[in-house]
Amino acid sequence: MAWMPHAQAIAPLVRRLIGSHRVVFNVRQTLEELAAKPLHSRACISIAARASRSIDAVVYNSERGRLDHVAHGYAARRELVIGNGFEVPEPPSDAERLAARRALGLPAEPPVVLFVGR
Repeated sequence: MAWMPHAQAIAPLVRRLIGSHRVVFNVRQTLEELAAKPLHSRACISIAARASRSIDAVVYNSERGRLDHVAHGYAARRELVIGNGFEVPEPPSDAERLAARRALGLPAEPPVVLFVGR
């Protein structure tokens, strides 16, 4: 699994050196600000685009990232978009919201900020 363009650029070569193992690129960025990236990063993206033709699959974390990378030459075959987040359920009713606040000992009105992390 090659996560960054620098690793993606050399992954097919590494595969040849160590034998026949599957190689998958995991792309977790868009390229909307490509011109602002350092020259070596832009070069690695270009090399990785060519290398993507010889790997087993490319996994993207967003459709926008997939479209950007395909437009920059990444192979548009054996690709999969796996969303970068989670589904958010419908907002609770006012009664459910108040019940949850009461259960947590929170007053009814002030905003609550929640951070979900791993």
